[in-house]
Amino acid sequence: MTSRPTLFDAPAPVASAAPIDLSAPPGARVASADWPRLIDELNEFGCAAVGQLLTEEECRSVAALYHEVALFRSTVDMARYRFGSGQYRYFAYPLPELVAALRQAFYPQLLPVARDWADS
Repeated sequence: MTSRPTLFDAPAPVASAAPIDLSAPPGARVASADWPRLIDELNEFGCAAVGQLLTEEECRSVAALYHEVALFRSTVDMARYRFGSGQYRYFAYPLPELVAALRQAFYPQLLPVARDWADS
């Protein structure tokens, strides 16, 4: 069985030089990314830098949701598991509109990669 790359295998990839049009809808932004390069980086490094996908306003709006506990199905305190300090949360369904749009746009791009990795 071939092992998958990890973050420790090679230098981190760099974001594409071509900026993404932030005036386009979120799904179109994801679709316009340099997917051949991203897939190559995923296969080589285990991660890939897409570049800026959200405007500052969109980032602030998603970050502001963090304090609305009812929007999340669970919260993980990292110190409890010796992962460091802080916490992270998993959104409950329905996902916020922007998060759902991004997820829907990424899924068809990443599904073939996941299938390839599962087969190796």
